[in-house]
Amino acid sequence: MKAKIGITSLLMALVFFFTINVAEASVIELSYNFTTPVIGKGLEDYDIISMGLPKTSNAGLPVIPFKPVTVLLPYGEALDNVEVIPGNKTFIGDWFFIEPGQAQIPSCFNGTITRTPPNATVYNSTEKFPSRLYSSLPVQDLCGYKYYF
Repeated sequence: MKAKIGITSLLMALVFFFTINVAEASVIELSYNFTTPVIGKGLEDYDIISMGLPKTSNAGLPVIPFKPVTVLLPYGEALDNVEVIPGNKTFIGDWFFIEPGQAQIPSCFNGTITRTPPNATVYNSTEKFPSRLYSSLPVQDLCGYKYYF
């Protein structure tokens, strides 16, 4: 009888221990500093923003710099949510006409290339662009670890 009580107590303690560990949340905090944006002139009097980062290239939408981030989650952890906290804004001025992204053209194309015009819905809007501070891909698995892009 004592053995049954001891085993039952041990099992309850293990269940309680694992429940507490699962309930604890891990927080991964990343911080990035960026250089001051530099505004230059491009084709057709479009303005170009440079910050030493890759740029978006969606046809007709403003070409803006972005920071790609990859996070390796600790083994056995899962992603719950992402929160982006922007720092101080840098005001670069008014009346900029940011270049629009261009449609992709196959390298074997032999016709006349026409530039993709700005998307009127975005360029004529007073809403901020992009509307979200980040976008993400699904969490990927590699050798038992989870990657978040």
